[in-house]
Parts: sequence; structure tokens; C-alpha cells
Amino acid sequence: MTVAAAASPDAVTPEWVTDVLLSAGAVLPGARVSGLRSERIGDGKIGCNVRVLLEWSSGAAAGPRSVVVKLPAEDMASRMTGVGLGLYVKEVGFYRELAAQVGCRVPVCYGTYLDPVTGEFALLLEDLAPASAGDQLAGCSVAEAELAVDELARLHASCWERPMPDWLPPGMAESAGGVGVIYGGLVEGFVEKYRGELTDEVLAVVAEFGASFESWGRVASGGPRSVVHGDFRLDNLLFGAPRPEGGSEPRVAVVDWQTVAQASPMSDLAYFVGAGLRPETRRAHEGALVDRYLARLRGLGVEPPPWSELEPVYRAQTLGGLIMAVLPAMLVAEDTRSRAMFATMAERHALHAIDRGALDLVRGR
Repeated sequence: MTVAAAASPDAVTPEWVTDVLLSAGAVLPGARVSGLRSERIGDGKIGCNVRVLLEWSSGAAAGPRSVVVKLPAEDMASRMTGVGLGLYVKEVGFYRELAAQVGCRVPVCYGTYLDPVTGEFALLLEDLAPASAGDQLAGCSVAEAELAVDELARLHASCWERPMPDWLPPGMAESAGGVGVIYGGLVEGFVEKYRGELTDEVLAVVAEFGASFESWGRVASGGPRSVVHGDFRLDNLLFGAPRPEGGSEPRVAVVDWQTVAQASPMSDLAYFVGAGLRPETRRAHEGALVDRYLARLRGLGVEPPPWSELEPVYRAQTLGGLIMAVLPAMLVAEDTRSRAMFATMAERHALHAIDRGALDLVRGR
């Protein structure tokens, strides 16, 4: 449902939360939030995530004990990046139209607000605590990667080759011309910024990719289409989330839908495998994880094309993660962790592309 604006964490008041939850039918009539306490969560740069601990006037928990409010970035440069790239529009659109359709675990959304011109938006979401986010810097275990690819298969299978809403944009490879212009304008600065932190081998792949966008897009956009997350990595996955229906088996919940698109499912798969696992772990287990993903699709009633057809798309998509390292590193506010994270992502994606011979593939060698 559409709600009133909450332009900053200070605007999240007991009255505002009460009105949203009542309008969503999430609490009984007469329930009132009497007090609240807010705390920042996550390391997002384009959005501001706040956990709100609630007190109820009845003295008991008449509704959820806590909720999460997502708002625009407080840093104005980061906020303008979100507006300019349509990230806020996409995330609100996802929760309004797609969240109930996708097969993966996502937070229940109680209400949304959006002003696409100013960039003001608000999402009031289910708090999935005590689930905890993965750590992009540390990487994940093989067991965690298996849980993640299972959830990824649920997402893709639910929308495999189905009609998409008109507002849902194409993915990076499907719009390689425009993305390539942005990447090309930023890559030289990225290389200079991270020289000394990344090896010459990695920086060479980062730079050379900028000259290969047209051919990359032709290969990487092949095959079936589905709804893709677009940034399916550990920081956006909550491990141990309760099932929405109250079942006992925890799930991996997927958050931060600002990059949702319609594209090749291989984009999400290659991106997660490349970014989520340390290179030595990926090299040992990549094949098994891909096989697991394909088997899960079949178990969900989707028969993917033969791997011989999907494999070139997957190989080419190992380069796609470089876009998600270079662009944010140059466009949003930086802190110590984000700088380390973008360097780590660039390194892992470049090594993944080297291991798979991705540049040679897209150049036709």
C-alpha cells in the first residue's frame, strides 16, 4: 500500500508506524505504537536502513516488536546516484508488484512511498532478526553458498520466461551500450584509485573490459529471461530468516532490490559465485554449485536449456560483477569498509573471469 512520506529517520514516529501497520491490516484496529527506538543497520550506501523497536499502548505486543524502515541515502551524492539510476523507483516497484510473486524469501512489505523526482521514498518492512547478513569481505562457506543458490533457483524459477511488468528494466548485459558509456567514463579513475591495492593482472581485466562492452552484451544477454536481483551477494542475503508462514526451517532472505531487472538468470548465478566465495574455494566447488542450481530449477518445474548453451552466457557474466565494483566505488560516498569491499569484489570477479577465459570468449578468440 502507498503511505505518507518519511523523509528521514526523525520522521519515523509512533503515529506514522501505527498508521502504516493499521492500513496494511498487520495489526488489529485500536492498536497503537506508544513509543519507539531506532538504530541504523547495514552498510548500504544508496539507502538508509533503520531498525525500529516498538512499544505498544496495550502493554503487550499488539503487533510486531520491531520493523525495518528503508529511506534514501543521507549523503546527497549517493542519493542523487540512486535517483539518476532509477534505483529507488525499481525497489519500490518490486515491493508493490513483484514481491508477492517471486519464489524467494523476501521481507513482508507493509507500505511504500515514492516521489521519483525528489528521490524521497520509504519502505516499512518486516524485521527478519535474528537473521544475519553475510559478509562480502570474509566470503561464505560452501554450505552457505548452497543455501544461497537454492534461494536463487526459487527466484528464477518463479518468473522463468514469464511476462514482466513494463517498468522492469533490462539487465546490464541487455543494456550494455548505455552501461558501457558509464563504465568507460569511470574505469580509468577506478584503476588509478586502486593502483597499489589490486594487482596489475586484476586492473588489466578491469580496464580491458571497458573496451569490450558491445561484444560482451551480445554474449552475456543470451538465453532465457527471468526476474533477476542484480546484486545477489552476501551483504544482501540474510541467513537464518524465519519462514513467513511460521515454519521451523529457516531460509535465506533476499533484501535490497534496487537493481532488480529482467535478464539472463546466469547474471545472478555468476555474480554470486564469483563474489561470494574466496577464489580458492570457488575453484574447488564452482561446478558442484552450478549443478545444484540447475537441479533445483528442474525440481521446481523449470527445464533450463542444455549447459552447453548456458555456459557461454555464464562465462561472459563473470565479467558483469566488475560493473558492480567500479560504478559504486566511483559514484557513492566511501568509508573504510566500502573501499575494501569494492576492491575485494573487483579482485574476485576479475580472477573469476580470468579462470573462465571470459575476455577471450567475448572477443571471439
